[in-house]
Amino acid sequence: MKSIMKGRCAVVMLSVAIAMSALDCAQSRPEGGVRPLGLQIQLNDPCRILCSMMIVWSDQSRPRSQFNVAGNAVAKDISFSDAKDPIASATEKIVSLAATGKSKEFGTVTTTLDTSRAASPTIITANQKNADFPATGQINFNVNIRLASQPGAVYRNREEIRIEDRNLKTFRPHVGASYRLLKPVEFVDISKPEATAFTMNELSVAIN
Repeated sequence: MKSIMKGRCAVVMLSVAIAMSALDCAQSRPEGGVRPLGLQIQLNDPCRILCSMMIVWSDQSRPRSQFNVAGNAVAKDISFSDAKDPIASATEKIVSLAATGKSKEFGTVTTTLDTSRAASPTIITANQKNADFPATGQINFNVNIRLASQPGAVYRNREEIRIEDRNLKTFRPHVGASYRLLKPVEFVDISKPEATAFTMNELSVAIN
Protein backbone atom coordinates (compact mmCIF):
# COMPACT_ATOMS: atom_id res chain seq x y z
CA MET A 1 0.00 0.00 0.00
CA LYS A 2 2.82 2.39 0.89
CA SER A 3 4.50 1.76 -2.45
CA ILE A 4 1.23 2.50 -4.28
CA MET A 5 0.80 5.77 -2.36
CA LYS A 6 4.38 6.74 -3.12
CA GLY A 7 3.75 6.06 -6.80
CA ARG A 8 0.63 8.22 -6.80
CA CYS A 9 2.46 11.03 -5.00
CA ALA A 10 5.23 10.86 -7.58
CA VAL A 11 2.68 11.21 -10.41
CA VAL A 12 1.02 14.18 -8.68
CA MET A 13 4.38 15.85 -8.08
CA LEU A 14 5.35 15.32 -11.73
CA SER A 15 2.04 16.80 -12.91
CA VAL A 16 2.54 19.85 -10.68
CA ALA A 17 6.11 20.26 -11.97
CA ILE A 18 4.88 20.19 -15.59
CA ALA A 19 2.15 22.75 -14.83
CA MET A 20 4.64 25.05 -13.09
CA SER A 21 7.03 24.85 -16.04
CA ALA A 22 4.18 25.88 -18.35
CA LEU A 23 3.40 28.92 -16.23
CA ASP A 24 7.09 29.87 -16.28
CA CYS A 25 7.23 30.27 -20.07
CA ALA A 26 8.37 33.89 -19.90
CA GLN A 27 11.81 32.84 -18.72
CA SER A 28 14.56 31.74 -21.11
CA ARG A 29 15.74 28.16 -20.81
CA PRO A 30 19.23 26.77 -21.40
CA GLU A 31 19.92 25.38 -24.85
CA GLY A 32 19.43 21.63 -25.01
CA GLY A 33 16.72 21.50 -22.34
CA VAL A 34 13.67 19.29 -22.89
CA ARG A 35 9.99 20.26 -22.72
CA PRO A 36 7.55 17.35 -22.14
CA LEU A 37 5.84 16.29 -25.37
CA GLY A 38 2.18 17.24 -25.61
CA LEU A 39 2.51 20.00 -23.02
CA GLN A 40 -0.19 22.65 -23.22
CA ILE A 41 -0.93 25.88 -21.39
CA GLN A 42 -4.65 26.12 -20.69
CA LEU A 43 -5.94 29.66 -21.24
CA ASN A 44 -9.37 30.98 -20.39
CA ASP A 45 -8.83 34.52 -19.06
CA PRO A 46 -10.18 37.30 -21.29
CA CYS A 47 -7.75 39.96 -22.52
CA ARG A 48 -8.82 43.58 -22.79
CA ILE A 49 -8.19 44.81 -26.33
CA LEU A 50 -8.28 48.15 -28.15
CA CYS A 51 -8.54 48.02 -31.94
CA SER A 52 -7.98 50.90 -34.33
CA MET A 53 -8.96 50.33 -37.94
CA MET A 54 -9.23 52.19 -41.23
CA ILE A 55 -11.56 51.07 -44.01
CA VAL A 56 -11.83 52.22 -47.62
CA TRP A 57 -15.22 51.77 -49.28
CA SER A 58 -15.45 50.32 -52.77
CA ASP A 59 -17.95 53.11 -53.46
CA GLN A 60 -15.39 55.86 -54.06
CA SER A 61 -17.92 58.57 -53.26
CA ARG A 62 -17.65 57.57 -49.61
CA PRO A 63 -14.66 58.83 -47.60
CA ARG A 64 -12.13 56.66 -45.81
CA SER A 65 -13.27 55.85 -42.31
CA GLN A 66 -11.13 55.37 -39.21
CA PHE A 67 -12.53 54.32 -35.83
CA ASN A 68 -11.73 52.45 -32.64
CA VAL A 69 -13.45 49.54 -30.95
CA ALA A 70 -12.70 48.09 -27.51
CA GLY A 71 -13.64 44.83 -25.87
CA ASN A 72 -12.38 41.39 -24.86
CA ALA A 73 -10.71 38.43 -26.58
CA VAL A 74 -9.97 34.93 -25.29
CA ALA A 75 -7.25 32.57 -26.50
CA LYS A 76 -7.17 28.90 -25.55
CA ASP A 77 -4.79 25.93 -25.43
CA ILE A 78 -1.25 26.89 -26.33
CA SER A 79 0.39 23.75 -27.78
CA PHE A 80 4.13 23.32 -28.26
CA SER A 81 5.18 21.86 -31.61
CA ASP A 82 8.68 20.95 -30.46
CA ALA A 83 9.92 19.01 -27.43
CA LYS A 84 13.16 20.98 -27.19
CA ASP A 85 13.94 24.20 -25.34
CA PRO A 86 14.15 26.96 -26.32
CA ILE A 87 10.94 26.41 -28.21
CA ALA A 88 10.93 26.67 -32.00
CA SER A 89 7.25 27.50 -32.17
CA ALA A 90 3.88 27.12 -30.46
CA THR A 91 0.25 27.52 -31.53
CA GLU A 92 -2.93 28.70 -29.87
CA LYS A 93 -6.54 29.31 -30.86
CA ILE A 94 -8.69 32.43 -30.51
CA VAL A 95 -12.07 31.24 -29.19
CA SER A 96 -13.91 34.53 -28.63
CA LEU A 97 -13.66 38.19 -29.55
CA ALA A 98 -16.15 40.98 -29.04
CA ALA A 99 -15.49 44.71 -29.33
CA THR A 100 -17.65 47.80 -29.77
CA GLY A 101 -17.05 51.47 -30.47
CA LYS A 102 -18.61 54.56 -32.01
CA SER A 103 -18.00 56.38 -35.26
CA LYS A 104 -19.36 59.73 -36.41
CA GLU A 105 -20.23 58.18 -39.75
CA PHE A 106 -21.60 54.80 -38.63
CA GLY A 107 -22.78 55.24 -35.06
CA THR A 108 -22.15 52.09 -33.01
CA VAL A 109 -19.69 49.64 -34.56
CA THR A 110 -19.80 46.03 -33.31
CA THR A 111 -17.08 43.48 -34.10
CA THR A 112 -17.42 39.80 -33.15
CA LEU A 113 -15.47 36.63 -33.88
CA ASP A 114 -16.94 34.64 -36.78
CA THR A 115 -16.97 31.14 -35.34
CA SER A 116 -18.66 29.67 -38.43
CA ARG A 117 -15.33 29.77 -40.28
CA ALA A 118 -12.14 28.13 -39.07
CA ALA A 119 -8.97 30.23 -39.16
CA SER A 120 -5.35 29.12 -39.20
CA PRO A 121 -3.86 28.66 -35.70
CA THR A 122 -2.06 31.54 -34.06
CA ILE A 123 1.69 30.94 -34.36
CA ILE A 124 4.34 32.04 -31.86
CA THR A 125 7.96 31.69 -32.98
CA ALA A 126 11.16 32.56 -31.11
CA ASN A 127 13.20 35.36 -32.71
CA GLN A 128 16.49 33.69 -31.76
CA LYS A 129 17.95 30.24 -31.18
CA ASN A 130 19.03 30.55 -27.54
CA ALA A 131 15.86 31.80 -25.84
CA ASP A 132 12.07 31.59 -26.08
CA PHE A 133 11.65 35.37 -26.04
CA PRO A 134 11.36 37.88 -27.52
CA ALA A 135 9.17 36.09 -30.06
CA THR A 136 6.97 36.88 -33.04
CA GLY A 137 3.27 36.12 -32.79
CA GLN A 138 0.90 35.96 -35.75
CA ILE A 139 -2.81 35.85 -34.95
CA ASN A 140 -5.26 34.69 -37.62
CA PHE A 141 -9.03 35.11 -37.28
CA ASN A 142 -12.34 35.93 -38.97
CA VAL A 143 -14.85 38.56 -37.84
CA ASN A 144 -18.30 39.95 -38.45
CA ILE A 145 -18.76 43.73 -38.38
CA ARG A 146 -22.10 45.47 -37.89
CA LEU A 147 -22.67 49.21 -38.37
CA ALA A 148 -25.62 51.00 -36.76
CA SER A 149 -25.93 53.16 -39.88
CA GLN A 150 -26.48 50.02 -41.98
CA PRO A 151 -29.22 48.14 -40.07
CA GLY A 152 -29.43 44.46 -40.92
CA ALA A 153 -26.12 44.41 -42.82
CA VAL A 154 -23.36 42.09 -41.65
CA TYR A 155 -19.89 42.48 -43.13
CA ARG A 156 -17.29 39.75 -42.96
CA ASN A 157 -13.72 39.40 -44.20
CA ARG A 158 -13.22 37.58 -47.50
CA GLU A 159 -9.81 36.16 -46.46
CA GLU A 160 -8.70 35.62 -42.87
CA ILE A 161 -7.29 38.59 -41.00
CA ARG A 162 -3.62 38.24 -40.06
CA ILE A 163 -1.99 40.48 -37.47
CA GLU A 164 1.53 40.30 -36.02
CA ASP A 165 3.60 41.44 -33.04
CA ARG A 166 7.37 40.89 -33.33
CA ASN A 167 8.22 41.56 -29.69
CA LEU A 168 6.16 39.21 -27.52
CA LYS A 169 7.40 38.67 -23.95
CA THR A 170 5.39 35.52 -23.01
CA PHE A 171 3.30 32.79 -24.62
CA ARG A 172 0.30 34.08 -22.70
CA PRO A 173 -1.25 37.28 -24.10
CA HIS A 174 0.23 40.15 -22.09
CA VAL A 175 -0.34 43.85 -21.49
CA GLY A 176 1.70 45.92 -23.91
CA ALA A 177 1.47 43.49 -26.84
CA SER A 178 0.67 45.41 -30.03
CA TYR A 179 -0.33 43.72 -33.28
CA ARG A 180 -0.43 45.20 -36.79
CA LEU A 181 -2.29 44.08 -39.90
CA LEU A 182 0.02 42.17 -42.27
CA LYS A 183 -1.94 42.95 -45.46
CA PRO A 184 -5.22 44.68 -46.44
CA VAL A 185 -8.36 42.56 -46.16
CA GLU A 186 -11.53 42.84 -48.25
CA PHE A 187 -14.96 42.70 -46.58
CA VAL A 188 -18.27 41.70 -48.14
CA ASP A 189 -21.89 42.13 -47.11
CA ILE A 190 -22.96 38.55 -46.41
CA SER A 191 -26.15 39.16 -48.42
CA LYS A 192 -23.99 40.19 -51.45
CA PRO A 193 -20.85 38.03 -51.11
CA GLU A 194 -19.76 38.50 -54.71
CA ALA A 195 -19.04 42.23 -54.29
CA THR A 196 -16.41 43.85 -52.07
CA ALA A 197 -18.08 46.38 -49.76
CA PHE A 198 -14.89 47.84 -48.30
CA THR A 199 -11.23 47.07 -47.66
CA MET A 200 -9.61 47.18 -44.23
CA ASN A 201 -6.30 48.90 -44.98
CA GLU A 202 -5.11 49.39 -41.41
CA LEU A 203 -5.69 47.51 -38.15
CA SER A 204 -3.81 47.70 -34.88
CA VAL A 205 -4.76 45.62 -31.84
CA ALA A 206 -3.32 46.47 -28.43
CA ILE A 207 -3.73 44.41 -25.25
CA ASN A 208 -4.22 46.74 -22.31
